[in-house]
Amino acid sequence: MTEQTKLDLIHCHFSLDGIYALDLARKKDIPLITTLHGFDVTTKSHKWLLSKSPTYINYFFNQNKLKNGEHKFLCVSDFIYNAAINNGFNEKNLIKHYIGIDVDKYNTREKAEEQKIILHVARLVEKKGTSTLISAMRNISKNFPEYKLIIIGEGPLQEQLLEQAKGLNLENNISFLGAKSHAEVMQWMRKASLLVLPSITAKNGDAEGLGMVLLEAAATGVPLIGTNHGGIPEVIKDSINGYLVNENDADMLQDRISYLLNNDSVRHQMGRAARDVINRDFNIHIQSAKLEDIYQKLIHG
Repeated sequence: MTEQTKLDLIHCHFSLDGIYALDLARKKDIPLITTLHGFDVTTKSHKWLLSKSPTYINYFFNQNKLKNGEHKFLCVSDFIYNAAINNGFNEKNLIKHYIGIDVDKYNTREKAEEQKIILHVARLVEKKGTSTLISAMRNISKNFPEYKLIIIGEGPLQEQLLEQAKGLNLENNISFLGAKSHAEVMQWMRKASLLVLPSITAKNGDAEGLGMVLLEAAATGVPLIGTNHGGIPEVIKDSINGYLVNENDADMLQDRISYLLNNDSVRHQMGRAARDVINRDFNIHIQSAKLEDIYQKLIHG
């Protein structure tokens, strides 16, 4: 891009990046829109200053330039919309807009593809609640020894979680696969009996904005179990396409997982409903049309 490049609008993802586009938007006299995803509005403000990251420190000192302007912000869920207001963003500049996925690219898996797998796909950090899921597996492994928990992802808590599984004698019931390509993750989703995302609010305030992994699993026809946390209830409709449980509640999580493993017909019905919810609320063609309308109004409004 050169100084002469004609721009109609700038769209950034995460408010930390929106900061860097402010000057260009002013110079070009064009609208700036920033999508707020999660940690950029849920993390406690002083944590930015304590970070060693220059990007985070810069955001701490300059965030009000972004918040107090006339720029627009897209919020990926109702939860993020409300979190942004609580974080000092002007409500009149906020627009709720779900991120869509191309449902047509996610073929509904066949029953014959399903294997005895409980799937968890997440970065191994505090807010993903992986520790609670491992705790829940203690009794699940006794009652359903044929089922295995597959954990895909890596992160700073990996060694701690491995030790937790070892301490509960679950080495044969839990497999940590590390990071995998998107294609490999989708293969595992097609095999999974259900997908679990028991996210929690981290000590620094970080919370789940929506949970893209939920959208992809649901589009594949996999039933979901997640926490009543962040934007997760906007994807999981309790008792329709999955179950919601309380944060940090291993007993409740174990109960809901066990119920679905015990009831094939309910599990399969929830899987079908999961895809229906995604097609209705998170279809990329619908959401892209809404985004284009937002662009046009900002450019010509």
